[in-house]
Amino acid sequence: MNDQGKEDSSKTYEVATGPAEWRNFDGNIGALVPGGYLADGTIIYICRKQISYFGSKKGYQPGFLANGKCHIPYGVDIVEGPPFDALYNVSSAAPQAGQQGQVPPSPPSVPAQPHGILISFGSGTGATAGTVTVINGSTNGTVTKPLPANSTAQQCMEIVQQAAFQAGLQIQAQPDGGLRVFGTNNSVNVTQASISVSQF
Repeated sequence: MNDQGKEDSSKTYEVATGPAEWRNFDGNIGALVPGGYLADGTIIYICRKQISYFGSKKGYQPGFLANGKCHIPYGVDIVEGPPFDALYNVSSAAPQAGQQGQVPPSPPSVPAQPHGILISFGSGTGATAGTVTVINGSTNGTVTKPLPANSTAQQCMEIVQQAAFQAGLQIQAQPDGGLRVFGTNNSVNVTQASISVSQF
């Protein structure tokens, strides 16, 4: 249901793949799974909260995270501040333990982490808009997105994260604001912003 109270449907859509988990939102936007864009180009993320509607519990309802709040279009745009859950990227799925009578499966043997590239922005865009192009070296899939004029380095990085995610790449946000893109032969090209790309 959209925020006008109408049901929407679409014959085409994207499906997120890869390891992720629901956790209490802690403000770390760089670790979240991107979920799309607002009309002004702001990246939104995926959230959920257990809600009641006219006194009846409706369970966990999905929504989008923008400006630190979870927007849940359920009849109207229900705006919820923390606490709520957000969908976080994880480097590997953790085994679920603690269910009585069940032993968690042994983790599979993990090959050495693939090498890749480390990306960081020195500056965002100036008065001129730019672009980011991400190429998946395994599939040759290419995703190009605009970098709006006067975007900060962090805003540019969020757009790079979205493009890399859409290109099917495994990514990991770094504490210093950088981004690791795993795999070989991947490339990231940016115009009108200062970017640093190195191998790891």
